[in-house]
Amino acid sequence: MSKLSQRMIDTRKRPEKGQLIVRDDELTGFGVRFTPKSASYIVECRLNGINKRLTVGKTDRMTLEEARAKGRELLSKMA
Repeated sequence: MSKLSQRMIDTRKRPEKGQLIVRDDELTGFGVRFTPKSASYIVECRLNGINKRLTVGKTDRMTLEEARAKGRELLSKMA
């Protein structure tokens, strides 16, 4: 895990296949999912013993700070 930065997100090499999830140290449950064609902000938590993952938005349509704010809202609703 590492603290996400806009620069890291913009310059991260995409995986050739599958997905790569980079989780954020600043906001537990928040991260970025990289696929061969796109990257999305995500939130994850465990609800009633089941892992849940929601997409916050695409990295090319919102800034990291906007996504963190929306992620905080979603995580608080999920809690």
